[in-house]
Amino acid sequence: MAVQLSVMSSPNVSAKSVIGDPGAGTGILSAALASRLQNQNLSKHFSIYGFETDQRLHDDLSRAWSFFSSQAESNSDYEIQSDFTVHAKSLLERGEIDGLSKPDFITTNPPYNKLSSKEPLSLLLKKHGISSPNLYSAFMVLAAKWVADDGHLLAVLPRSFCSGAYFKDFRKFLMENLSIEHITLYKSRSCFKNVLQENILFYARKRKQVGRIRITVAKDPDSKPEYDLVLPSADILNESHWSLPRTVKDIHLYLKNQKRNRTFPDAGYRLSTGKLELHRQSGHLTTKIVYSSDFDNAGNWTWGEKKKPRFLETNSKNRLSLPTSGGYVVLKRISSNDGDEPKRLMPAWLSRATIDDDVVALENHVQYIHKMGEPLSEVEGKALVEFLSSDEAQAVMRTINGTTQINKADMDRLNIPWG
Repeated sequence: MAVQLSVMSSPNVSAKSVIGDPGAGTGILSAALASRLQNQNLSKHFSIYGFETDQRLHDDLSRAWSFFSSQAESNSDYEIQSDFTVHAKSLLERGEIDGLSKPDFITTNPPYNKLSSKEPLSLLLKKHGISSPNLYSAFMVLAAKWVADDGHLLAVLPRSFCSGAYFKDFRKFLMENLSIEHITLYKSRSCFKNVLQENILFYARKRKQVGRIRITVAKDPDSKPEYDLVLPSADILNESHWSLPRTVKDIHLYLKNQKRNRTFPDAGYRLSTGKLELHRQSGHLTTKIVYSSDFDNAGNWTWGEKKKPRFLETNSKNRLSLPTSGGYVVLKRISSNDGDEPKRLMPAWLSRATIDDDVVALENHVQYIHKMGEPLSEVEGKALVEFLSSDEAQAVMRTINGTTQINKADMDRLNIPWG
């Protein structure tokens, strides 16, 4: 992965290269980048600045860079500092770190931790008009400020920032301050140990946005790319979401859907999450519980949940009444994005006839679609199930959704072929 990230940049020949490595770990990213530049005769002298808060890794970091210098026979120097974020004020105000040159390259695998809105770093970013809900996005903001004009920024990032309202301001910042030029997607998450979210390799330059973006798709870092797509940046980048297709087929289906005139909310559809949480339920109304494993990927009711209770005492707020005619479309809230063409939307039709009851409680891993709180007719509901199961709808969700969860913001980007 470190090697793949290092070759995504397209630098010119330079006598000296300054490399920044915030969140350096053991130095594998900066060492791989310097090796690539040296091996391709793109640079012979290196100054490397590493930042790592875990003091236990500093010796490994020094050894990695010393080994590179000895093997490459290059004229190199390096410096290790602890906390990258202590320089936030000077970076946000001046784009500089006192005593250090501005890097030609920054390569980073930033830490993934939620950033409280009350933390000093978060407050400082907000003072400069930047919202950063996670430490990795704060690292990227500071890195973008620090890197030299026309410099290169390479990063390993969670794909989750590419969609949803949570990271809208962060996407806007990246689009306003960098030229996003190359993104690598992996079909398997097994290449990232102990990581639940899908990750991407990200390459940008500090210049005006170029007209086309390269999207590379591979099974994992050790496999050859299956697709290498060059697409108009206008088709990829949007403040509301970044569209990252995995195949040529998905591109065509996604663009087909974008030409439709009516969005999911335009048609009156709303997505809500089941209200029942097993560890919080209370009440005195005996209610049948519906779990996400009770319907299969093809929309058939299998009642597959055998371990959890089928009936519970709940309150009226957790119950969903089913009309004598009509019903609701239910979806599994969690779905995998692994594999060649993963099925992201798994809908089923929920009605009195399908579950043999007139009231249920949906566990919070089940979502349901309604029309402003009201049920759908059976004809409309089953048509919606058919569309959500289609290749077109699946391609849209694969392209715009970067998490395992199906969320309202992404569903609202889906266009409907009727109405």
